Amino acid sequence: MKKYFPLILLMTIMVAALPGAGQAPVVIEEGKIVFERKINGHKIMTTMSESGGFPKERLETYKNSTPVFSVSYFTLHFNNNTTVYQPEQGTTGTPVSIDEWFVMVANDNIVQTDLSQGQFIAGKNVFGSNYIVADSLRKIKWKITSEVRTIAGFQCRRANALIMDSIYVVAFYTNEIAPRGGPESFYGLPGMILGVALPYEHITWFAQQVYTSASVNPVKGISGKKRLSSQDYATQINNLTKSWGKASPLVTRKALL
Repeated sequence: MKKYFPLILLMTIMVAALPGAGQAPVVIEEGKIVFERKINGHKIMTTMSESGGFPKERLETYKNSTPVFSVSYFTLHFNNNTTVYQPEQGTTGTPVSIDEWFVMVANDNIVQTDLSQGQFIAGKNVFGSNYIVADSLRKIKWKITSEVRTIAGFQCRRANALIMDSIYVVAFYTNEIAPRGGPESFYGLPGMILGVALPYEHITWFAQQVYTSASVNPVKGISGKKRLSSQDYATQINNLTKSWGKASPLVTRKALL
C-alpha cells in the first residue's frame, strides 16, 4: 500500500486543483424570471361547449378563426423570501377572441408572496370585478419524482400534486435558485419552480429567461383596498356562477387558482 500512497496523493492534489472542485454550486437568491403562459383555448372551449356553456354551432367557427394557444408573459421577481408575480410590461400576447370567456377570469393576476410567513396577497379581475385576496398560502402536498428536465438552462426535478381536491399539477423546480416560490401561488418545493402544467385545465407556465439581479418592490396596485380571505373570495365566485350549470366549475377552478 505504501508504494501507491504518493500516486494517490498526487491524484488528490490534481483533482483539488481543478476549477470548481470541492466548491458548492452557486445558489441564486435574488433575480427575475420571465414566464411564458400558454392556454390551449381550443380544448377549453370544447370542454365549455360540452358542458353547455358555449354554443356548439360556434365552436368550429371559433377553432377556425382563433390560434390554438393563447400566449402571454409574466415576470416573477424574487429576493430571499419575497416574490412578486405580475404581467410583464411591454409584451404583446396572442390576440384575444371575443368568445374566449377564460380571458375574463383571473387572467392577469398579480401575486405578492411572503414565503417566510406563508402569506400572500393577490389582485384578481373576474368578469370586470376586481378582488383583493389576502390569506395564508394553500398547503400543497408534493410528491417528488426522479424525472428531470432542463428549463431556461437549469436542471429541474419533477414533482406532482393535487390541489383544490381535483386539479392535477405537474411542476419542475431547481435547487439552484433558493426561494421556494413559483408562478401564481405555486410554492413549497426545495427550490424555485420554473415550470408548471395543469394537464386537465390546459394551461402551462414555463420559465424562458432567468436574470440574476433584479429588485423586488411591493406592488402598489394590491394594497390599501378591502381584502377578502380565500374562503370569502371563493364564496363570492361560487355565488356569481352558481346558476351556470355544468359550466360553473370550469370558471370557478380558474378563478381560484
